[in-house]
Amino acid sequence: MPCRAFANINSITQSNPTWISRSTILIGLLANSCLEATGRIGIGLGYHVALVRDATSARSDEALHAAMNIDGLTYAHKVSTTRELIAAITSNAT
Repeated sequence: MPCRAFANINSITQSNPTWISRSTILIGLLANSCLEATGRIGIGLGYHVALVRDATSARSDEALHAAMNIDGLTYAHKVSTTRELIAAITSNAT
């Protein structure tokens, strides 16, 4: 199944644009597959993309290293830890 995080984004934003944020936080499995594809699509659509290093996995340590440390900034604006992300969100909320 293809990565389809943004499959219906146009119909969603047109029907209710007030709740859509232009930021996306990527966590989950297969960093070097679905998360990378989602990040690249998100950047192409104008989203600010954050990749969370310690909330992400891959099929091997080498694949995870490549996804975070080599390719990460080609499909995400920021690569951070969960703690760093929560601190940034909390400081911006006050």
